[in-house]
Amino acid sequence: MQQNLPFRVIDKRGTEFYWLDKEFLNGYAKCVGWQGQCVYHALCRHEKNGTCFPSLKHLAVELGVSISSIQQGIKNLEKYSIISIEMRTKTKQGRGSNLYYLLSKENWKPVNNWSNQGKDYRPFKSVEVKP
Repeated sequence: MQQNLPFRVIDKRGTEFYWLDKEFLNGYAKCVGWQGQCVYHALCRHEKNGTCFPSLKHLAVELGVSISSIQQGIKNLEKYSIISIEMRTKTKQGRGSNLYYLLSKENWKPVNNWSNQGKDYRPFKSVEVKP
């Protein structure tokens, strides 16, 4: 498909962009709820080399939600092995944060039942469109 275009598309996005796995949006997003979606987007935005370490307070302020909503989102993401957490100790000043690992989708726990509140839901499958 690329060869028929009069130009070549190259991802030249800078650090103001981040990427997200389509499979997350096409199924897991519904399973982790709005809290998990918000937290995952924020963690992806802070990620460098597969890890990040924003504090709960920083995530809450950044997303405009409560710390308990952040904690619920983290719990939901961890439930499906989308993220892994390394607990870190606080500094003498009382500051500190956990280290979050954004796991590859090969590690994500499969979801056997895509149903939600009686509605049948299955993730979308990618379909190649030919010109």
